[in-house]
Parts: sequence; C-alpha cells; structure tokens
Amino acid sequence: MALIALLLLPLLGGLAAYIVAGKGRGDAERWVTIVTLAATLAVLILAMAGSGDGRWMAQVMVPWVPSLGISINFALDGLSAALIAIAAGLGIICVMASWRDIRVDSGLFHACVCWTIAATIGVFMSFDLLVFVFFWEAMLIPSFMLIAIWGHGDKEGAALKFLIFNAVAGFGLLAAAFALASMAGHMTFNAFELAELKLSPTAQVWLLLGFSLAFLVKLSVPPFHAWLPDAHTLAPTAGSILLAGVLLKTGGYGLFRFAPMLFPDGLAVLAPYALALGAAGALYGGFVACGQTDAKRLVAYTSIAHM
Repeated sequence: MALIALLLLPLLGGLAAYIVAGKGRGDAERWVTIVTLAATLAVLILAMAGSGDGRWMAQVMVPWVPSLGISINFALDGLSAALIAIAAGLGIICVMASWRDIRVDSGLFHACVCWTIAATIGVFMSFDLLVFVFFWEAMLIPSFMLIAIWGHGDKEGAALKFLIFNAVAGFGLLAAAFALASMAGHMTFNAFELAELKLSPTAQVWLLLGFSLAFLVKLSVPPFHAWLPDAHTLAPTAGSILLAGVLLKTGGYGLFRFAPMLFPDGLAVLAPYALALGAAGALYGGFVACGQTDAKRLVAYTSIAHM
C-alpha cells in the first residue's frame, strides 16, 4: 500500500502544518512540511524497491464505485517515480526559499504547498480516468490560493486567469473521459481496459483533441500560454517553483502517458500538427524570452520554449 501512503502523506502533512501553525510554535509548520516531503521521498524509494509486476514497480487497484466503473487504480513506473521525486524535492526547496518571506498565514501557505504536491502525485499515479481528472482539477485549488494570497502586484487577476484557462480546458478532458468510457460497452474508466478498445481513427482524433486541450494549456503551448507569464511572475517564489517545476510537467506527462496508450491512430493523425505547435512554441518562447528584463518573466518564457 505504499502508493496510497505516497498520496496520504502530503495530504495529512499539509493538514498538520496548518494545525501546528495555529498554535504559534515558531517554525513548526516549516519543519512539518520538510519532514512530510522527506518521508514521501522515502516511501517512494521503498515503492521503487518493491517486487513489481512486469513494467510496474508497484500497483494497487481498489474498487470505489463499482456501479459506475470507478476505482482507485494507481501504478508506478520509472516515469511516474521520477516526476514524483521531482515534485517532493522541489516542495522542500519551496519551503527553504520561502522561510523568511512567508509570515502571514504561514500554516495555510505550507498546507497549500503540500496539497499541490499531493494532487500532482495523484495525477502521476492514476490510471482510472475519472480519478485522474479529479486530481487534475484538484491541483488548481491550492495553486490558485498560492498565487492569489501570497503573490504580489495584480495577484488576483493572475490567479483568476490561471484558474479560468486551466479549469475550462479541464472540461474538455472530463467530457472526453466520459465519452471514451461510454464506448466500452460497460461503464468503466480503467485506462488499461479502455486501451483495448478498437476505435476508429476519427473517434480517436476527436477524443484525443479533448484530452490534448487540457494538456496543451498546462504545457502552455502557444496560443494556449497566455495565463503563464503573469501567473509565474506575480506568484510567490514557491508558486513559481511549483508552476515551472511541477505543474507544467503534468501536461507533458498526460501526453506521454495517455495519447499513445489510448489513441495510437489518432496520435498518428495529429502528430504533424503537434510537431508544428511544438516548434512554433520553442521559437516563440525563446524569442520573447530574449527581450525580458524581469528574471521571473524570463523563466516563464523559457519554460514555454522548453515545454
């Protein structure tokens, strides 16, 4: 059950950080967050060292709502493990980078850091599409709070733009997940079962477009990038680290994980257009980055180019 622990640790650790901060015990919430994320890394190492089955280092499947085909279906491989390690490691760096800066509502701040990381861990492990969508949307709430409460300048506007872009794109992902599940003959969101469906290339293209909308917005591929520069620039340091180092990577992960798995024929059709978007984004992001004088805005545009 190491995979369940991977998810619960930052969830409960965030709650603990919020509670101990309310008791006014110095920097207790900071140390609770660091210990929580260090323990998450330790559990990840244990999960990787376990006796896996085939391509998976660890896997767990627990029925949740069987009548709707929903289950807790987590699996860990090298791709997931690397991204979870990056998320937890950057979380510790977020705490250190914000040690002196964050003094207002410090408990809630560190809880939001933990909960953002918990939601991304859920994204990196979920193979039930509805649970995946849940964690995909859940990432937005603590991230929105990090920008809106502890950012600077027009922080509320930047946070709202971040939320609207990503939440609206998430509806395309949700609709495509339900459409795909309805094609299975019986209601299921199990990605392994759905990967066995024989869908026409046309159906795969439309479904992949629904999935890709959410992934491209999170990747901030032009022209879906307008939310990133302001959110990255006006967020607190920890928010900028999580945006560039973790949240953007969930878009790339979604494309790598689900596009070839569920829609191989649709991917073959759309690949040339995706390559064109990628090339244009790399050139655009790099070109605009050259004209920036604000370091955080520079990183925002180089992130667009890199992703």
